[in-house]
Amino acid sequence: MPATEAAWSDSALNSIWQHHAQQLLQQERLNPAAVRPALIKNAAYLRWRYLQHPQQFAQGQGQPLYTLWLLARRGQAAQGWCITSAQSPTVVDSCLPGDADAVFAALQALPPPPDGQWTSWLPHPKAHAQETLIWATAMQGAHFYEDWLAPAFQPGDTDVY
Repeated sequence: MPATEAAWSDSALNSIWQHHAQQLLQQERLNPAAVRPALIKNAAYLRWRYLQHPQQFAQGQGQPLYTLWLLARRGQAAQGWCITSAQSPTVVDSCLPGDADAVFAALQALPPPPDGQWTSWLPHPKAHAQETLIWATAMQGAHFYEDWLAPAFQPGDTDVY
């Protein structure tokens, strides 16, 4: 079932993130060369990025743009989450426990969308995945009006990797 608005709370999501962050730290210790920058995907970030998105309830349609799905086995606390987009049946973000097979299990756990199947950026040979092109550019902020400060970027203006 899609998560209720209460599920976007610190108590529901931060424990999932803390467990995942511990796994990342353990991987970092085992293989420092494979370390990559990562976002802290705690409850505050998820609420800001998805629940409070300006288009979350686009044009008063009543259907949210993003839906949070908590993933749990019966009778157990949530162990992961996925966020889907209503614009197209796409998994746009996730925090999943375990190995690569968790991706396929998570996609199988989601109810089928009206269009047939979920598209996902999550890599797995059995998942219907779609590559997302990443455009990169170098930017240099400069004063173009003497009385204006240099540009200040806010979270969400750019993605930095």
